[in-house]
Amino acid sequence: METATRIKFQDIGDGPAVLFLHDYLLTPNCWQQQVEPLLNAGFRVILPDLASCPGDGQLQNYSDGMIGQLNRLGIGRAVICGMGLGGSILFDMLERFPQRIAGACFIGTRPVADDIQEKARRAELIADLLLQDGWSLREELLKRLVAGRTEQLTDNDQLAIQQMVHSQGGKALINSLNAMADRKDYTRLLKNLHLPTLVIGGEQDHLCHPAHTGIMARQLPNCFRAVNLDAGHLVQIEQPALFNRLLLEFLQVIVPRTYREEARSARQAA
Repeated sequence: METATRIKFQDIGDGPAVLFLHDYLLTPNCWQQQVEPLLNAGFRVILPDLASCPGDGQLQNYSDGMIGQLNRLGIGRAVICGMGLGGSILFDMLERFPQRIAGACFIGTRPVADDIQEKARRAELIADLLLQDGWSLREELLKRLVAGRTEQLTDNDQLAIQQMVHSQGGKALINSLNAMADRKDYTRLLKNLHLPTLVIGGEQDHLCHPAHTGIMARQLPNCFRAVNLDAGHLVQIEQPALFNRLLLEFLQVIVPRTYREEARSARQAA
């Protein structure tokens, strides 16, 4: 299924909408272990493929695409879960479209911008992608993504992660690297986010330092919970049962069961 803006996505189930935004090396498949528990709890799951988002690699391109997608699906407000790049997109949406977001879940996300060294490294990665097919580069990025956690991932999970990383087209990777390099510091925004929030990190995350979980929690006025799980960056894959429990507890506080049932019945009757 596609929108007129060519963003590919999956729209599954009925009830209040939860929009999942994946990290730049991944695909919507990284959320597969979250789909069934949310459907069973009465939620509608929206899984966009950020690699299909048009534009020149600016965060607002992704944010505008997500709002356009919600509009076309007839969704006024949604809970949004963002991981890595997806978390940066969520920050941009919270700044520009706060009225469209019922709750925010930050996963392996930091509020600060890249420093000079990080910007330089992203520029090197982009240059490499422009000069070669990128197989060795993707392997390097894959190692960083699962750094030190291969023993904690099943063989099937490792294969799925490898397939996700290597399925990324060069243009999509360049766009996402540009977006992350150009993101600004959202730290000052945190204290003004009065909507319900949840922050989940990984204690062994090599891509997003686990200290950011506590930093964000101390400044978010309505933080339901802030937890670092025994995992790397891929917390929802490594610790799916615990991750799903935390997420569902958060969602069920925001959206009571009676409302979920009413929303599901209304959509089924439409």
